[in-house]
Amino acid sequence: MDMVGTMLTIIKTAPYGREDAFAGLRFSLSQIAAGMLETCDTLLIEDGVYNAKIDQDTAAIRMPSNLDATEDLLDLDGRVLVVREDMEARSLTPDDLLEGVEIISIAEMPGMMETYDAFATY
Repeated sequence: MDMVGTMLTIIKTAPYGREDAFAGLRFSLSQIAAGMLETCDTLLIEDGVYNAKIDQDTAAIRMPSNLDATEDLLDLDGRVLVVREDMEARSLTPDDLLEGVEIISIAEMPGMMETYDAFATY
């Protein structure tokens, strides 16, 4: 049985309203913090791109900030990637995103995904 060495967590849901994005970000954090994988990167697609948007204020909805988890991933040297076309479809620009987030095109996804042993989707 082959061991998983590299994993990509794909988050396609908005930061608030459902627990999927919250769980996905914390899953990536747990994998990095545990040190059990060579790599655990996070890809934000569709409405998931909002998880990297700066200036999120969750006080009104009394929810933990997904922005904090995204920043923690970057602080732990985790890669956080955003699909440019999904970002642009939601009127976001690179200036709207956390520093350190990498922007890739949808055309780059298939080749990039071939480099991972396993995937988790939220």
